[in-house]
Amino acid sequence: LGKIPDSSGPSTFIPLQGELYLKKLINAMRALKFPVFKDRVIGMAAALIAGTPHEANFKDGIPTTHWYTSFLKRHDMETSELRPLEDLGVL
Repeated sequence: LGKIPDSSGPSTFIPLQGELYLKKLINAMRALKFPVFKDRVIGMAAALIAGTPHEANFKDGIPTTHWYTSFLKRHDMETSELRPLEDLGVL
């Protein structure tokens, strides 16, 4: 019998602590009714890893759309019911 790994999948390109911090920021912005777009989340993630070894995991240090969609799935953050006002043409 071998040792059972601690994680249930491949490691993420951004450490779990960083992703949890990012999730907390997104939830805080949503709670204040600020719209949160994909580009903003990717920008916040890029700023979070800037100057760290994790920056090398992405081309030009910027997380991809694939990372973004995987991040949403990993953290059960569905976006369909939380559409920003700009998407609805209100502003």
